[in-house]
Amino acid sequence: MNITEEALKLSDSEKLELIGLLWNDIDEHQKVKLSGAKKKFLDTRIEVIESGEGSFVTLVEIKNRHYAASK
Repeated sequence: MNITEEALKLSDSEKLELIGLLWNDIDEHQKVKLSGAKKKFLDTRIEVIESGEGSFVTLVEIKNRHYAASK
């Protein structure tokens, strides 16, 4: 089984934790250069999520919106 298949089996909270770990690893190694504005935007999003104030949509909702918009 490959890493993608393993990651997709994680719960939503485990996926978010993994995203955070990966993001911090990338940030520490400076492999991705972000502009100040992009970094500020992403840091703000992280703060909202960590505070519990973030809102999310499911894949089904995204697909439904896309389908409705394509009519």
